[in-house]
Amino acid sequence: MKSTKCTSCGLVSWATAETCKRCGAIIESQNYGEHPAELRPVMADNSLPKDDETKSVSRPAKRLVMFSVVLIVLALPATWLTLRTSGADRAQTFVLRDGTRKTSKAWFHSWFSSDPSGDEIFSHYLKVSGWQDHAATVTSYVANGRFQIKNENGQSMVRTTDDPYRRFIPLHWDSCDGEVELKGQGPDKLLITQNYDQGRVWQRATNGTTGWWRKGSPDRDSQAGTNFRLVDTLAGDLYGDKLADFKRGADFVNYLQLQTKYSGLYLYAKAMVGDRVCYELHSKSVSSLAEIMYFDVETGLLLKLEPFRHDTPYVPSLDGYVVSYTDPSYPTETFLDRYREVNGVKIPFLIRQHVQEFWITTTITEFKTNMAIESSEFEKPLP
Repeated sequence: MKSTKCTSCGLVSWATAETCKRCGAIIESQNYGEHPAELRPVMADNSLPKDDETKSVSRPAKRLVMFSVVLIVLALPATWLTLRTSGADRAQTFVLRDGTRKTSKAWFHSWFSSDPSGDEIFSHYLKVSGWQDHAATVTSYVANGRFQIKNENGQSMVRTTDDPYRRFIPLHWDSCDGEVELKGQGPDKLLITQNYDQGRVWQRATNGTTGWWRKGSPDRDSQAGTNFRLVDTLAGDLYGDKLADFKRGADFVNYLQLQTKYSGLYLYAKAMVGDRVCYELHSKSVSSLAEIMYFDVETGLLLKLEPFRHDTPYVPSLDGYVVSYTDPSYPTETFLDRYREVNGVKIPFLIRQHVQEFWITTTITEFKTNMAIESSEFEKPLP
């Protein structure tokens, strides 16, 4: 039988008693028949399933979230590369320097930048032209072809050397043509020999340190070759700005310098070269090898460069006259076209230059690499 105890006097009474018979206090109901220790396990057992149930629900959810985050992080680079690669087949609209818009396919695609940097453009050129993988295997070259020097005005303002009044008069001439041979060895040796159809020869060369030039008429009885004799010869040294111009290929392209890494190039604008959209790169330093370069946005090849030069081409028709020129340091335009692959490297076989009033067009018909060239060929011939 269950009982209860008075909290005031301690008298034990039946569990059904409402008041204490000794002190008359109201008795609160107590269950002494159930031991408190027996209740705790039951309470603990009732609470444990709730905790386990919460953990069993939260852990899979957390794992699912973490797995989703990892999957997204891993998928982003793959998605980016896929879109960038597939984007190469899509045309882009370019805003040119003059504000007009042109559409062209482009090799560069990125989520993070609308345009490549100057270094990225030049590095891509080295890759697509083959210089990146084959520069070390091309140590020398011999190129042969034809050239034409044309006067776009049809005349030049000249004066005779013995005129005391120094009066300039128009001398009418159209063009002159001839054969050209270019020899290059390493990055700094270059020899250009031009045989004019008018019977004159003009040579310029550098051994990497000094430079020289000579012009005259070939001695038909002399042995053929680089050191053939010239009669009615004028000769001199290349020095200063003229030597610097020649060493970097100001008259013709010095092919072994096409892979040179120009420093300080930055993307200035987009411009047209013929019908091609190009990235226009400028140099931060006016003393660098090329001040402005234009790279095709689709192929990545170099299509045009604008070096400063301090000399003009030799024209036999102007022999005996003093020619009136404008500022000789005016930047020229050199256009590179008709790229062909030679031993893994793409070489321009058509070179057009605009120098003041002259257009110089050189068409290469034969290009050989790693030819045996005597170092003496780059030295100044004896008188």
